[in-house]
Amino acid sequence: MNKNKKAIIVEALMRIIIMIILIVLVVNIIYKVGRQIGIFGGGVGQESFENLVNEINLLSEAESKQAILYMDEGTAVIGFSKNTKEFRCYGCPQAFLPTPFYYSIQKPSNNDCQDKPCICLCLYGLISSPLSGSESKINCERFSCRTLKQDIVPKISLEGALKKRNVQLASYPYWENGFLFVRIKDPETPSNGMPPNSIGRTTLFIEKKKINQENYVGACPLFPCIQ
Repeated sequence: MNKNKKAIIVEALMRIIIMIILIVLVVNIIYKVGRQIGIFGGGVGQESFENLVNEINLLSEAESKQAILYMDEGTAVIGFSKNTKEFRCYGCPQAFLPTPFYYSIQKPSNNDCQDKPCICLCLYGLISSPLSGSESKINCERFSCRTLKQDIVPKISLEGALKKRNVQLASYPYWENGFLFVRIKDPETPSNGMPPNSIGRTTLFIEKKKINQENYVGACPLFPCIQ
């Protein structure tokens, strides 16, 4: 009788364990599919992105300030200037080529970005294509974008930020027609020209400045963004 009771208990425990494993697998699959089709946003990353957009849009003229950005693994925040078709990150990463190597990201054609300056959060599917000549394209399967009130400065240099980290280069990376912040997930995650960032919290600087009677905004790893 005792043996039968033990057998029943063991069988019940095995069923419970199997059920828990199945539930975990199903929840994981639902979450991954939900992230891909947009049922689930970026969590704290989405909220932090919205806060960053609001902070940039509320900048006063000649104001610069520190901002905090939280990102999920394998996501990126990309700024696109008004009239550009793509953002470019020259020297990202450094490569010994006759012409400067750059990553490019095509500007989305949605209502928030078409003929407007905008910021986009790549929520899912951030990958880079193989190098073609001096260019590698960065692709994103799903963007969440917001419009900016002012255009983004045409060029942002990373020289000051890299020198601050004691990185010495013959020529320094720079951003053209926008800006780019990335949290890596694996070695395949594209670079933004700065040392790889694997933590969720990123400290950056945002700035608004008038150039030739027109206000521009920028975001960068180290002040000043607009020179």
